[in-house]
Amino acid sequence: MISGAPDGRTIECKLILFGLLAGLAVALLGFSVPAAAEETPTLRASQLLGVGRLTGPNYAIMEEVHNDGFLNHYTVIVNGRSYDVAGNALMRERLHELSALQTMNLIEGSSTYTKAVSGAAKGVVTGAKNLVTSPVDTVTGTVKGVGSFFSSIGHSMFGGRSDQEEGVFKTAVGFDAAKRQFAYRLGIDPYTSFPPVKDRLEELSWASTAGNLTVGGAFQALPSPAKGAVSGSKLTTGMNKLLADTTPADLKKRNRERLAKMNVHNSLTDAFLEHPKYSPSVKTLLIDALSRVGIYNRDIFIQRAVLVQSEDMAFHMMRWARMIDAYNTKIQKAQRFVRLGQAPMLQRADGVIVGLFPFDYLAWTDQIANRHATNMKDIPNIQGITGGEIWFEGGVSPQARKALEAQNWVVKENVGVSLGLN
Repeated sequence: MISGAPDGRTIECKLILFGLLAGLAVALLGFSVPAAAEETPTLRASQLLGVGRLTGPNYAIMEEVHNDGFLNHYTVIVNGRSYDVAGNALMRERLHELSALQTMNLIEGSSTYTKAVSGAAKGVVTGAKNLVTSPVDTVTGTVKGVGSFFSSIGHSMFGGRSDQEEGVFKTAVGFDAAKRQFAYRLGIDPYTSFPPVKDRLEELSWASTAGNLTVGGAFQALPSPAKGAVSGSKLTTGMNKLLADTTPADLKKRNRERLAKMNVHNSLTDAFLEHPKYSPSVKTLLIDALSRVGIYNRDIFIQRAVLVQSEDMAFHMMRWARMIDAYNTKIQKAQRFVRLGQAPMLQRADGVIVGLFPFDYLAWTDQIANRHATNMKDIPNIQGITGGEIWFEGGVSPQARKALEAQNWVVKENVGVSLGLN
């Protein structure tokens, strides 16, 4: 202590504060003894989803669920084919899509559907077929005839469309528009890539495009219980209405304008909007969530988003943005984004840094422990740290919690419900 000087107490307080912050930085840098690595667990689908959701008219979910240290991987059998579904959130979406698949099966089994397909105008069917099989001979006349579709066609041909978007010819004949309207009525993502659902949705869309099946007529043909289930879907409002009524080209324009308002650099905006693993819907949901956060340095999140290499991880980046939005809206306002390694985190006005992660279950594997240690090297680059919290949508293994708490992180798990995530 420095005594006898007029400002001795002030100096003492500053020294104490400096010591606390230095101690926190040392702790957060991970200088404590690391916990031994653990194996990833095998979980049970019946405990995660409930026994009643493991089977349906067209699917079966295997009981064994393998965790990769972050996400739970489910095996789903649909019509004899096996699919891997990565993550609890994506599994919930697939279950909703499988319910929609049953509705589509009912539509295709109706006399309305049969008559629409068999009674299709020959010229329309031939024209649609030629566009797919002989596009060079027909594209010039088609493009001249579609007028208002031109911007959408241009986007499909030159606009860096994602893997989930339709090509120029399907866009030209109205296939894309029909698919979006059917998806809206079903309450599902029009750009779903889940093969059994995507295939059936495309069959209905072709029946509408090349035949005379209307969206209203298709659903009118359903039995009354099925009509009620579709009309009562909570997914047929809000964002799905925007996706139904807006072309990918117009969504891209909308998303570009929103990123510009966030001061995201044009080159980074291009890299994200042209990323093939993000569907128009996932891009739009991510950007909408990020736009509501309203803080500095949101480009840090987009910089991380462009690094994903799979559609599954693009989906979880969107979930990540939604989680950050929920925390910022419902829990506490953040001041800015900061970066630990490649992980975008929030920093509040009180100096606390908050990591929010859409993980199902965190296991302290060698890979995760090493990645965490690498990320922690960025702690000295962040100014004004007074503490650290990590929020997980799902659970945390006892070993992972022990390792993080040994570094003075406050660990919060199973926060998905309190944040209002679905």
